[in-house]
Amino acid sequence: MFVQIKDGVPVLKTDNLQDMIVHIADDMTYTPKVEADKKTEVKTSYLPIEERMEAAEFPKYYPWLYQKGFGFNENGEAKLVEDAKAKNLDLTNVRTYAEWQVWVAKEISKDFVSQYIPGVSAEEAEGYLKRCVNSTLK
Repeated sequence: MFVQIKDGVPVLKTDNLQDMIVHIADDMTYTPKVEADKKTEVKTSYLPIEERMEAAEFPKYYPWLYQKGFGFNENGEAKLVEDAKAKNLDLTNVRTYAEWQVWVAKEISKDFVSQYIPGVSAEEAEGYLKRCVNSTLK
């Protein structure tokens, strides 16, 4: 898990760089589906997570991502919930898996850029990584 609570606020756990790299590469790599009988060149690309979720039709194929999720108890422990939109009075920072997936991807992107690419703002992090990675895939 890449999320922890500090002073009541979610923060990214950055203690395992390898896991962060694998996670963001997996979350943001997109290869469109092509019908088997069509001779179409398939091109993998790197997309910010929200673009990938839309392109891969996550709501259609993974509707549970938009209902189930997790929040944190008073000890800062993550607790799963079946309905993240329901009132979870004993938990804080309750979000759906889809919302957490977007949050984690954005936070990892910002962390990478802030540490390794000076001059790129946190707001530009995902776009910068998209342009950088996709330029090498041509």
